[in-house]
Amino acid sequence: MIRRFRSIFLIAYVISVLALLTITFTKARSETISLLADQYTETFRSTELIFTNHFQEIQNDLLTLSENEIVRTRNDENFTSFLFADEDTFEYNYSAEELQIIQIFRSYLDNHPNANSVYMGRDNGSFIRAVPRTSPTRYDPRTRPWYMTAMATPGTVQMTVAYPSVTNDDINIAFVTTLDDQNKVPYGVIGIDVTLVTLSEVLKGQQLLFNGYIEVVDNNNMVIITPIDENLYTQNKIDIPYKQLSKTDTVTIDRSKEFYRITYNKELWNNTFIAYASTKIVEQSLMSNLLSSIIWSFIILMIIEISNFILIKRYVAKPVKELLESLKESQKSDIPKKISLTSKGEYKVFEKQYNELVDSLQENEKDLKRIRNIIITSLSSLTSMRDFETGLHLYRASRYVNLLAEGYNEQNPDREISSQIIEIMTESAPLHDIGKIAISDQILKKKRPLTAEEFEIMKNHTLYGKQMFEKIMTGIENRDFVRTAHNMIYYHHERWNGKGYPENLNYDNIPLEARIMSIADAYDAMTSNRVYSPAISHEEAKAELIRCSGTQFDPHLIDVFLSIEPAIKAVAEAYKE
Repeated sequence: MIRRFRSIFLIAYVISVLALLTITFTKARSETISLLADQYTETFRSTELIFTNHFQEIQNDLLTLSENEIVRTRNDENFTSFLFADEDTFEYNYSAEELQIIQIFRSYLDNHPNANSVYMGRDNGSFIRAVPRTSPTRYDPRTRPWYMTAMATPGTVQMTVAYPSVTNDDINIAFVTTLDDQNKVPYGVIGIDVTLVTLSEVLKGQQLLFNGYIEVVDNNNMVIITPIDENLYTQNKIDIPYKQLSKTDTVTIDRSKEFYRITYNKELWNNTFIAYASTKIVEQSLMSNLLSSIIWSFIILMIIEISNFILIKRYVAKPVKELLESLKESQKSDIPKKISLTSKGEYKVFEKQYNELVDSLQENEKDLKRIRNIIITSLSSLTSMRDFETGLHLYRASRYVNLLAEGYNEQNPDREISSQIIEIMTESAPLHDIGKIAISDQILKKKRPLTAEEFEIMKNHTLYGKQMFEKIMTGIENRDFVRTAHNMIYYHHERWNGKGYPENLNYDNIPLEARIMSIADAYDAMTSNRVYSPAISHEEAKAELIRCSGTQFDPHLIDVFLSIEPAIKAVAEAYKE
């Protein structure tokens, strides 16, 4: 008992530790994820505000430039064109209007250092920019991304996707809008370039939680703003498998082996803010915070478990052990015996109530035995009065049933019949043929074989016996006795192969007590003189039982019969007619 209790305690402790680890780790990770969400949401919002203000300023400036009458001039037939430019022979020859526009563009650049270039393309293919092109090669502005983006949605300001410059290594994004005539028909596009390098400078000064960093990714999944130079204008980390940990209206947090990825669920000009923090750094911080919590939790848990162990051992395990031992000793017999406990409190109350129950059970058992004996004696007497079976036959049948039941227990220790049921089976055996009381003497005492019609009438004795027994037992509550005797009376002519009567039951569907009664009855019928046949020898009867094993009789019980054959034979010889 104590050893088992210690094992249970150990298992409980291990489970508690594992549960504590799981809960603590889950809580710590949840807190870390919440911290990531809170800190990076704040950073996303401040970064978004910076770029929103910057882009809004460029947008306003662009609209102001697009409304300038000098910039809007339609006298553009002599504007510089690079449609057929040759780098070796090209020379700039600005018109007066162009020079005015260039001066306006240059003035804007001088006052807005974050802008990289201001330029304009016309529908005739001419092109003007604030500073001369460094490589005056053939160039058609109408084929460039910035021009086509504006023309796709005239009358609005658009931000282009990132694109490489034709004349240098810059990667730009452009804010562009159309120049529209009085009929809202566009005749040109004006734009302001900002290089990705310039925009990325905004992010380089940020100090983020877990040494993380923010990147801005466009709708083509290209990194357009980043504090890491080598990541600029490269594909975002789409080939890394991520597992989602958390998602709110504001941010989504995913994890891979390399990174925690925090995505801001709000776009700015079709661009997405994504932050990355090293998985190693995040989880080192997580484990560091976790360790101290675990140590203190272990200490507290150990104190609680040890206290519980001591208290349970003293006030539960020891009294329960004593109680179980007392109950085990009490139940060695069929009728429980009184117990005596040294423990106090509730256990003494249990002892008193249990002993009162034992007193009641013992009195009830005495009454039930008296009733049972009266019933069995009375019914057996009725059977004897018909004079078709002697008292010795009834006694032998009881002894055979007892021997077979005890033999069954020896071969089946895991499926033993209780001693109380064996006693009931032994006492009930004389009742198995009480239904024959209702069969006429013409059939019952006939010395020749029964006709088919007579045999059908004879078969009804099991049903008559069942009906008589049920009527007699009405109002008597002894479930074991009623069930066992009923089964022996009603089913003792069922056959193992299902060809018996009255219900055509087969195999283990036939109650065990009925299968035992069937063998005992058949053996006694063969070895005793009957009105319809003389007795045969024990050996002949045994041979017949073996022959019918697996058809009429349970083969396992025939094996039991053979194992106790000497005892069976001794009863047959000692109580011969």
